[in-house]
Amino acid sequence: MRWDDVIRVALSTPPHRDLAISKGLVPHPSEAGFKRRLLAEPRGPEGDWELVVDGRAVHVREYDRHYLVHWDRASPSRSPLRHLLYDASHWLIPIVAGVAVGISAALGVGPGWGPPGRWQLSPSWSPRGGHDEAP
Repeated sequence: MRWDDVIRVALSTPPHRDLAISKGLVPHPSEAGFKRRLLAEPRGPEGDWELVVDGRAVHVREYDRHYLVHWDRASPSRSPLRHLLYDASHWLIPIVAGVAVGISAALGVGPGWGPPGRWQLSPSWSPRGGHDEAP
């Protein structure tokens, strides 16, 4: 079997639908023009490979005995933002949350931070409600 055949089958399926191919059936992806993918999810594969065909990124995940092959709408190396939006949207919430926390920390926003004001907890505040101070 040749990678051209695998690519043709992969591109005929919906995006992100993995095909499993035994390693013994095809040469190593690097021998077929695939480049190592630097931006890859940590899922435990031995390597991630990519080949852009007709504007679509054919993605190969290498495991001990097999490859998983699918195509992405955008290549993370050529268009990281498009890839994030169309192919890896499950990363959007953690990224946005991380950015929000980072900005909040940098600006000093949050309970007990910053100058005294409406949103700052009082030093005498108690989770039982009200203040611990006697009237």
